[in-house]
Amino acid sequence: MEIISARQRLSARAPYTAALKAFKQNLDLVDAAYADLRLNGSRLTREGVTRIVNGEMLGGVPIREHRLIGLHRELFTAYDRALGMQMSLDTRLLNEFVGLLADHREKPPVRTGVKMLYHLDIVTVDASSIGTQLTEFLKAAERADYGGDACLKAAVVHCGLIRIYPYEEPYSEMSARAAMQYELIRGGLFTVDPNLTESRYNQLTSDAIRKKDPSAFAEALRVSILDKLNQLTMMAEAS
Repeated sequence: MEIISARQRLSARAPYTAALKAFKQNLDLVDAAYADLRLNGSRLTREGVTRIVNGEMLGGVPIREHRLIGLHRELFTAYDRALGMQMSLDTRLLNEFVGLLADHREKPPVRTGVKMLYHLDIVTVDASSIGTQLTEFLKAAERADYGGDACLKAAVVHCGLIRIYPYEEPYSEMSARAAMQYELIRGGLFTVDPNLTESRYNQLTSDAIRKKDPSAFAEALRVSILDKLNQLTMMAEAS
């Protein structure tokens, strides 16, 4: 309900200035790229990500991290194309996302064998069943009733993909976050950097998988979305 009210307050300020539109577009990319880097163990600060998004090359920052931020920009283009075609998330689209994040690899880096995720205290599904489980999970996630709650759907998709862990490291977790962001946008929201430490993020993901209850993860997304909505509304009111 809070998110609906906040969206209405922001919508009431439309049409937005060109400056606000550009700020939001830049903020969306920074949020997604920074979340992915931070939760993947990078020491790059949010300010550093913002500077790279704005075109700077930063000394002391690995080239691969500069490149990953560029790949997130391409990922947003893929989001826009898929949204324009009203595409639901399926294995083909997920493979497209991970192919981009893996720097345009022709074939997705599929995992082999069983993997123990010690940081989440879970065992992934056997590699021989990845294809079947991934297809069935994405179909079920699309059919489920979330009561219009885009954050809940995003949480379900994210945690379900981590449970299956279909790709080589680090692409399973990166693709899960890419899918999460896509579902947030599909639900009329936008990309977000969950305001969680890496350990808290792992704990909420682990709890959602082991307890089969993603509600706490979804709530963390709602809090971050609401903070972002309020920030954009204040800027719209000031412009």
